Amino acid sequence: MNGASTFFLILSGLLALVGFSAAGSAVELGLSLFGFLLLAFGLGFAFFTIKHHYDMAEAAARRRHGHDA
Repeated sequence: MNGASTFFLILSGLLALVGFSAAGSAVELGLSLFGFLLLAFGLGFAFFTIKHHYDMAEAAARRRHGHDA
């Protein structure tokens, strides 16, 4: 993984942890909903970052072996 992907993976993990903490300590429905949505966004973005890394690696391997991109 390059530096940008690593940075965004760590950032999305921190967002997910903040969302988990906010949802767990919430007393009101609004903050609980916000926390769960932030958790979902952080996890979704982390999986998207990992998918993007493997898509780029696959494209580079295809270019290396002479297949069409």
